[in-house]
Amino acid sequence: MPIHKHIVAICKRICVSDNANLSEHIIQNIFLNKLMKVGFYCQKEVVMPVVIDGMFVGHNRFDIMVTEKQGTKTIINILEIKTLSKSISNSKTKQRIFEQCLGYRNCVKNLTTDANTKINVFLVNIWKKQSVFDIVTPYKYDVIDICQLGNKDKEQRHEKIPRPLVIKNIEYFEIEALMKSEKSRVRNKRVLVKWVGVPAPSWEPIANIPNLIMKKFKHIIQKTNRKKS
Repeated sequence: MPIHKHIVAICKRICVSDNANLSEHIIQNIFLNKLMKVGFYCQKEVVMPVVIDGMFVGHNRFDIMVTEKQGTKTIINILEIKTLSKSISNSKTKQRIFEQCLGYRNCVKNLTTDANTKINVFLVNIWKKQSVFDIVTPYKYDVIDICQLGNKDKEQRHEKIPRPLVIKNIEYFEIEALMKSEKSRVRNKRVLVKWVGVPAPSWEPIANIPNLIMKKFKHIIQKTNRKKS
């Protein structure tokens, strides 16, 4: 059975068998014991050095690392355990948690030279109950394969990035609108630019915006600045 199915099965057991809030430490031990019983090699709270461009910059601590062999291939599975009070998908810290987990994968990848090594990261969240006396509401859980999620996000981002105009080997992106400017006396003031085909606007130095564009959207910038004051 693939490790993902084992993780889901353990989550289900936790959710139907316990009637009180469990700490992350206890949940980690449950996963460790269950996975070792079915033959996986597991390590708890593994500390890995973070190396960027050949330089040591700190440490990462993984909740559980599960190593398995499939022929000549080595698979390293990192489990990050959370006990949030709701689904990770609805959490304000969702993006930070996802980036943290992808950072774990990159950390191991940077230390591995073997092309036959695959690295997976599974984010497991056993929803924490609002009250320890709540024995009616069933536990819920999330199991997210971060690497699969990361690949989907990359594909979506790739689709959204517009193709720039190339003039004399220089790339130019098209400005759709100027949304507002900084209310500041600073010389290098910035404006908020909406780009064609890009969902998120960005702040750019006002000196980089062509004069014709500034004149076209001058009334909008003046209007937004008046609202601030």
